[in-house]
Amino acid sequence: TPTSEYTPVMSLKKKNNMTKDVVYLNQLACIPGVSHKLAKDIICVFPTLVSIVAAYSNLETTKEKEKLLCSIDGIGSVISARVYNFLV
Repeated sequence: TPTSEYTPVMSLKKKNNMTKDVVYLNQLACIPGVSHKLAKDIICVFPTLVSIVAAYSNLETTKEKEKLLCSIDGIGSVISARVYNFLV
């Protein structure tokens, strides 16, 4: 369960809003079925793209990898598998 909510800081200039954190949030939110809220929940557990990919690489089977995100509230096996398949 996420302990704190992730909220990116926004600027009036578009180019200043394109931080690595905002890009990561938007990458996750582009996956079908992943809302910005779910993306923020994922980021609370896996704060960077590198961290989530590393977690996948530490698991042995595809089934384990597809269920990695199921421990996050609101993410079931279908969405968890979809995130895995889009990122890896």
